[in-house]
Amino acid sequence: MASQAQAGEETGERSTHEFYRVSPHLPRRFDEPHLLHAYGSKPTHPVYRTSNQAYGRRAPTVHEMPTVFRGRSQDFSTHLGQCGMYRNRGLNTAVDRSSVAAAAGGGSLAVSARHQRIAFHEAVRALAAGTAAAGTGNGR
Repeated sequence: MASQAQAGEETGERSTHEFYRVSPHLPRRFDEPHLLHAYGSKPTHPVYRTSNQAYGRRAPTVHEMPTVFRGRSQDFSTHLGQCGMYRNRGLNTAVDRSSVAAAAGGGSLAVSARHQRIAFHEAVRALAAGTAAAGTGNGR
């Protein structure tokens, strides 16, 4: 009976430091889990409920909260704020595609680029064939 009464008291607005030795730098949100109001959303149909939804549905107790907080320093972000973000000054060699022509189902811009590509390859083939024909005419 005493354990049931104690369990009932633990589910109330109890703090983590009342049960465990906590770090002096522990943020309040970890020391007092009853302040977290992100739990208890609208219920989902049991057929479509995932295991993450079932686990994350209930609010954490003081026994599940961390007792130590080791926050990271903000040195990297502070340095970027002072110096500015990295800027890529490389040459953009990508072919720009027209979103208007793509939406129109291959409009004149896309067709002309296609024809230019075909004409270029035909010219290269003709040049290669002409060089081969000229090479045979030299008597080699």
